[in-house]
Amino acid sequence: MRAWVLALAVVVGLWASSAHAAACCLSSSAFGIGRLSSWESMAFIAGGVASPVSGRWDGDRTWRPNAPGYAEAEWRAQLAALYAINSRFQISARMPYVMTTKTASDVSEAAGGLGDSDLFLRFEPVYQGEYSFLPEIALTAGLLMPLGRTAMASQTTLGSDVTGRGAWVPSFSASVELARDVWFVQLAGGVTLPMPMPGALPGQRQQYGPGWQATAAGGYEVRKGLVLSLVARGSYDGPLHIDGRVVPQSAAYDFGVGPAAAFKFQSHWTLQAGVDAGAFTSGLGSNRQGRISANLAVRYAYF
Repeated sequence: MRAWVLALAVVVGLWASSAHAAACCLSSSAFGIGRLSSWESMAFIAGGVASPVSGRWDGDRTWRPNAPGYAEAEWRAQLAALYAINSRFQISARMPYVMTTKTASDVSEAAGGLGDSDLFLRFEPVYQGEYSFLPEIALTAGLLMPLGRTAMASQTTLGSDVTGRGAWVPSFSASVELARDVWFVQLAGGVTLPMPMPGALPGQRQQYGPGWQATAAGGYEVRKGLVLSLVARGSYDGPLHIDGRVVPQSAAYDFGVGPAAAFKFQSHWTLQAGVDAGAFTSGLGSNRQGRISANLAVRYAYF
């Protein structure tokens, strides 16, 4: 009888350990850059994003579909890398190549180049699974580097060669995540603080207003290695300032929601895919393009 009890205890212990391990890494590569799992020392992500433009919200929050004869789409090929400094600190970087195609009446053009790129430092005061009664808590500091071509430097008729905004942008964010067995929920919020940059006229200075971003996500492991998630996000940028004066109706915001899937088809390799779309109706955006973005990427983890 003792042997049966001991065997049962071992089985239950192994199952609990396996379930806990699944919970701790469920969201690490579920969508976006994500994070490193506890046993990974670094990871590399290569992928692309296709974003056709359906229209635009103006400064009055009115949705305006593309005019007849106008079409626009953005294509991004991007590389990202993550590295674990230790069990609590991770650094990551992302660099995109941006290409835009535009058609307006009889004019069609396509151009691109290196886009604005990101650096991030992530600190986990409570990492996943450290305490059974606490969710994971992470704090991230980031920096957007203006490596792309701005609208002021555009050399094309329709501005298809614009690949960045031109400002250095520090950012700070926090996230909380709860993972149990085969599911996770995650809440994240952050602020951006764009730095001053040259304006359109000689000697002019302009500065984008502070912004905020919020994300809510939840995912479920439908089968071993396959995680399906739903991601909702919202972002706001404060009004533009030119030479210290506020530009009226220049604040911008929009919302988006969409599914994501991650399939770990081999211990080191994960295939990622996702869609993000806004609600293209008046009142749910301002000074933003309305896009449906589809992404596909492959992730390699080293451990």
